[in-house]
Amino acid sequence: MKKCREMTPEIFRNNLLSALAEMDIGINEPLFRIIRVEKKDSCSDNYGSVFDMIVLSEHNIKDKLLSLDEVVSLLSGLSPYVPTQVKIKKGCENDGRVEIELYTSTRVCRPSQLANIDTGHPPFKVIE
Repeated sequence: MKKCREMTPEIFRNNLLSALAEMDIGINEPLFRIIRVEKKDSCSDNYGSVFDMIVLSEHNIKDKLLSLDEVVSLLSGLSPYVPTQVKIKKGCENDGRVEIELYTSTRVCRPSQLANIDTGHPPFKVIE
C-alpha cells in the first residue's frame, strides 16, 4: 500500500483541485461548505482537539460558504497534520456557482496515516 509522505498547504490544495476535476462543477469557482463528521469511539490527540475545537468551530464553519483559499487555509492550517479524510459531494447551485459539501473528519493525522490514498489525491474522495 502506498503512503503519502508529505502534506503542505500547496499539496493539500492541489489534491482538492484534483478531486474536484472528477466532478462536473462548471467553469465558475465553487463555494464550499464544511460539514463536521465526528467519529464515535475514537480518541484524539492534542492536534485533533485543537482542530476540532478551533478550526471546525461553529464560528468558522456554521452556515458559511467558503472560497477555495479559505478552505485550504482552514483545513491545512496545522500542516503536516490534516483531516484524516474529506469526502466531497456536489450540492446545489447558487447564482451559477456550485456548492461543494466537504464532509470533514474531526480527526487529524500525519500524511502517512491519511485515508483515500488510492484516489491519488488524499485525503479527498468524491462521493455521490
